[in-house]
Amino acid sequence: MQNDEKFITTAEVAKYLGIAVSTLAMYRMTGVGPDYVKVLNRLVRYRRTDVDNWLNNQAKNNQMPY
Repeated sequence: MQNDEKFITTAEVAKYLGIAVSTLAMYRMTGVGPDYVKVLNRLVRYRRTDVDNWLNNQAKNNQMPY
């Protein structure tokens, strides 16, 4: 991870992916979405590189998880 890499919120990731926040939550619960971290045991944050890597992998498989 680069030192200057920002974490982004669930809402920002959902907007970036063009999906609902609830869909992203379902991806977390089922383990099929991008990697994320929990801050203070409750705040979910994503690294942009993790989201991009996950999205590229979905494109290679030519399908979204749901």
